[in-house]
Amino acid sequence: MSSDLEPHGRIGVVRLGDALDWSTAPDVRTMVSTMWDDLAGGCLVLDLAATTFCDSTGLGTLVSICTDSGERGVRLIVAAPPPGVLRMLRITGLTAFFELYDSAEDALRSARAGR
Repeated sequence: MSSDLEPHGRIGVVRLGDALDWSTAPDVRTMVSTMWDDLAGGCLVLDLAATTFCDSTGLGTLVSICTDSGERGVRLIVAAPPPGVLRMLRITGLTAFFELYDSAEDALRSARAGR
Protein backbone atom coordinates (compact mmCIF):
# COMPACT_ATOMS: atom_id res chain seq x y z
CA MET A 1 0.00 0.00 0.00
CA SER A 2 1.28 3.44 -0.87
CA SER A 3 0.06 6.99 -1.28
CA ASP A 4 1.09 10.01 -3.31
CA LEU A 5 -0.04 13.60 -3.22
CA GLU A 6 0.45 15.57 -6.42
CA PRO A 7 1.85 19.02 -5.70
CA HIS A 8 -0.32 21.93 -6.79
CA GLY A 9 -2.98 19.61 -8.12
CA ARG A 10 -4.89 18.63 -5.01
CA ILE A 11 -4.94 15.07 -6.29
CA GLY A 12 -4.12 12.22 -3.97
CA VAL A 13 -3.56 8.64 -5.02
CA VAL A 14 -3.76 5.65 -2.71
CA ARG A 15 -2.58 2.39 -4.21
CA LEU A 16 -3.93 -0.54 -2.26
CA GLY A 17 -2.11 -3.84 -1.91
CA ASP A 18 -3.31 -7.39 -2.41
CA ALA A 19 -6.01 -7.47 0.28
CA LEU A 20 -8.60 -4.99 1.44
CA ASP A 21 -9.94 -6.73 4.51
CA TRP A 22 -10.27 -6.61 8.28
CA SER A 23 -6.49 -6.64 8.72
CA THR A 24 -5.68 -3.83 6.26
CA ALA A 25 -8.79 -1.62 6.57
CA PRO A 26 -7.48 0.38 9.58
CA ASP A 27 -4.26 1.21 7.71
CA VAL A 28 -6.21 2.29 4.64
CA ARG A 29 -8.46 4.54 6.72
CA THR A 30 -5.45 6.07 8.48
CA MET A 31 -3.62 6.70 5.21
CA VAL A 32 -6.64 8.38 3.65
CA SER A 33 -7.41 10.43 6.77
CA THR A 34 -3.93 11.99 6.68
CA MET A 35 -4.67 13.31 3.18
CA TRP A 36 -8.07 14.96 3.67
CA ASP A 37 -6.79 18.45 4.54
CA ASP A 38 -4.50 18.56 1.51
CA LEU A 39 -7.30 17.38 -0.80
CA ALA A 40 -9.93 20.02 0.05
CA GLY A 41 -11.73 20.75 -3.19
CA GLY A 42 -9.57 18.20 -4.98
CA CYS A 43 -9.69 14.53 -5.82
CA LEU A 44 -8.76 11.21 -4.23
CA VAL A 45 -8.00 8.26 -6.50
CA LEU A 46 -8.14 4.80 -4.96
CA ASP A 47 -6.12 2.50 -7.20
CA LEU A 48 -7.29 -1.09 -6.70
CA ALA A 49 -5.27 -2.63 -9.55
CA ALA A 50 -3.18 -4.78 -7.18
CA THR A 51 -6.10 -5.77 -4.94
CA THR A 52 -6.80 -9.49 -5.17
CA PHE A 53 -9.19 -9.87 -2.22
CA CYS A 54 -11.87 -7.74 -0.59
CA ASP A 55 -14.12 -8.83 2.25
CA SER A 56 -17.12 -7.09 3.82
CA THR A 57 -14.85 -4.96 6.01
CA GLY A 58 -13.00 -3.81 2.90
CA LEU A 59 -16.27 -2.99 1.20
CA GLY A 60 -17.34 -1.04 4.29
CA THR A 61 -14.05 0.84 4.14
CA LEU A 62 -14.75 1.89 0.55
CA VAL A 63 -18.22 3.09 1.55
CA SER A 64 -16.79 4.98 4.54
CA ILE A 65 -14.19 6.70 2.36
CA CYS A 66 -16.93 7.58 -0.13
CA THR A 67 -19.04 9.14 2.63
CA ASP A 68 -16.08 11.03 4.08
CA SER A 69 -15.06 12.36 0.67
CA GLY A 70 -18.56 13.70 0.07
CA GLU A 71 -18.61 15.41 3.46
CA ARG A 72 -15.26 17.03 2.73
CA GLY A 73 -16.00 18.10 -0.84
CA VAL A 74 -13.36 15.77 -2.27
CA ARG A 75 -14.08 13.94 -5.49
CA LEU A 76 -13.51 10.19 -5.12
CA ILE A 77 -12.48 7.99 -8.03
CA VAL A 78 -12.03 4.24 -7.77
CA ALA A 79 -9.56 3.02 -10.37
CA ALA A 80 -9.04 -0.48 -11.75
CA PRO A 81 -11.36 -2.42 -9.48
CA PRO A 82 -10.64 -6.11 -10.05
CA PRO A 83 -13.51 -8.34 -11.19
CA GLY A 84 -14.23 -9.65 -7.68
CA VAL A 85 -14.52 -6.18 -6.17
CA LEU A 86 -16.55 -4.90 -9.10
CA ARG A 87 -18.89 -7.86 -8.70
CA MET A 88 -19.35 -7.05 -4.98
CA LEU A 89 -20.13 -3.43 -5.83
CA ARG A 90 -22.69 -4.52 -8.43
CA ILE A 91 -24.36 -7.10 -6.19
CA THR A 92 -24.72 -4.60 -3.36
CA GLY A 93 -25.93 -1.84 -5.66
CA LEU A 94 -22.97 0.37 -4.77
CA THR A 95 -21.68 1.06 -8.27
CA ALA A 96 -23.94 4.12 -8.39
CA PHE A 97 -22.02 5.65 -5.47
CA PHE A 98 -18.56 5.35 -6.99
CA GLU A 99 -16.95 6.99 -9.97
CA LEU A 100 -15.21 4.00 -11.56
CA TYR A 101 -12.42 3.89 -14.14
CA ASP A 102 -10.76 0.88 -15.73
CA SER A 103 -7.25 2.13 -15.03
CA ALA A 104 -5.38 4.51 -12.76
CA GLU A 105 -4.15 6.36 -15.83
CA ASP A 106 -7.72 7.05 -16.99
CA ALA A 107 -8.71 8.08 -13.46
CA LEU A 108 -5.80 10.50 -13.15
CA ARG A 109 -6.46 11.95 -16.58
CA SER A 110 -10.05 12.65 -15.54
CA ALA A 111 -8.98 14.06 -12.16
CA ARG A 112 -6.44 16.39 -13.77
CA ALA A 113 -9.01 17.54 -16.32
CA GLY A 114 -11.49 18.25 -13.54
CA ARG A 115 -14.24 16.16 -15.10
